[in-house]
Amino acid sequence: MLKHVLLYTAMSVATLSAGAESVVSTPGNLHTLVSNPATTTELTLSGSINAADLDFIDTEMTALQTLDLSAVEIVAYSGARLRGSSTHAAATIPARCFVGSPITSLTLPGSELLSIGEAAFAGAAIKSLTLGANVVSMGTGAFSGCTDLATVTISADALAEGAFSGCTALTTVSFTTDVALPDYAFSDCTALATVNGSNKLYTIGNHAFANTGALSAVAFGSDLTAIGDEAFLQSGITDIDLSPCADLNSVGERAFAQMPALKSIDLGNAVTVGAGVVFDCPALEQVKYSTRATVVPDYAYSKDAALDTVGIFTDNISEIGAYALSGLSQVTTITLPSSLTFIGDHAMENMTGLQTINIAITTAPATGEAVWSGVNQAEVALIVPAEAYDSYTSADQWRDFDVRKPSGIADTATDSATLRVRFDGDMLIIDFGSIAASTVALYDITGAKLCADTPVVEQQAAVSTANIAVNQPFIVVAATPEGLLTLKIAKQ
Repeated sequence: MLKHVLLYTAMSVATLSAGAESVVSTPGNLHTLVSNPATTTELTLSGSINAADLDFIDTEMTALQTLDLSAVEIVAYSGARLRGSSTHAAATIPARCFVGSPITSLTLPGSELLSIGEAAFAGAAIKSLTLGANVVSMGTGAFSGCTDLATVTISADALAEGAFSGCTALTTVSFTTDVALPDYAFSDCTALATVNGSNKLYTIGNHAFANTGALSAVAFGSDLTAIGDEAFLQSGITDIDLSPCADLNSVGERAFAQMPALKSIDLGNAVTVGAGVVFDCPALEQVKYSTRATVVPDYAYSKDAALDTVGIFTDNISEIGAYALSGLSQVTTITLPSSLTFIGDHAMENMTGLQTINIAITTAPATGEAVWSGVNQAEVALIVPAEAYDSYTSADQWRDFDVRKPSGIADTATDSATLRVRFDGDMLIIDFGSIAASTVALYDITGAKLCADTPVVEQQAAVSTANIAVNQPFIVVAATPEGLLTLKIAKQ
């Protein structure tokens, strides 16, 4: 019995040994040097090869699983037509050379500058890949559809459109150098969960990470200058912070749209922000809008059913685009920026929960068509400067609101019998006494809202002032049936 076991083991080793070849090649001669091409599973090459040798590997070595080209030089080819061409450049893996290849382990040439042709390894069985710094160019979809590929390490700034698109088993990508990420680079990589070195990306192309539902976090670096259209469409990221990107010029249309897990976004210093930037993000609660953009684009916040409107505008916003806030039925109060000059078509359509609009502009901004379509404007209090009352009551669309002048309290002592405020640590406790207030919010002295509306329950409200410095003055604004009640105090 032992004799039979030993014989079986020896035969297995011989079979494995026969499946591995190590060859020193000369251009065009590989077919004469591989002893059993149809059964070879591992091939290690050195010396020089050309496109004919690469074609031989693909067409004749059908059992090959491991290909090591690390010590190989690829020279130019001229001769019979291969892959549709009679000539192939040196240091190049031809287009579509290994489409659908069974190769699972690939080591690319490492000593020369290398180009990888269009769809060169599309649909191959590669499981792990390293792109060295010597890769200087790449054709479209070079590794697209490699559905067994799990990890990629990229040390080359030479990716092409759709480089890894549709690699559905890809879980981890690591960047070790600065990279301009092209369009569709990792689109439809549905298992992609980790992007190491993402702060090295200095541009992110259109659809680059679209439909990456497993991706929950990405760090953005200081050198990032542009994010393309639908770059993260339908990705799984929960929080986005672009504030480190000091030179960010543009965020494309729908760049972060339809992201079901997105809860917060800081658009940093983007100069321009594209239409529908966070369109239809149902979990989005908090937005900090760009400090440099002057326009809130079309469809910017449309269908963001959980959004709190604190932070969605900055003080330099001059225009709110068409449908920008349409469908935000959960919003009860909105404060418009003092720099506003125009509100686009249907911008606040179907904001059916709206109760109060605060605006400090003395001349009613121009409006597009049906800005508040679906809103019962007569039931919404529009609080305007006293001197601007006539401007709003005579302006088309604005006059349809319940236009009011602001009401206020001269100081705390005036109504001390009915309104009392005190601090309990960082919590501001407001007792309204006989005042019939419904909600209360805090604003800084420039009019920027500091917190969400807090409901008044049993004539009392508790509002956090954790983000307000001691001795910093701020304004308490309470909504009452008669209008807004305001009180200026300082944190103690």
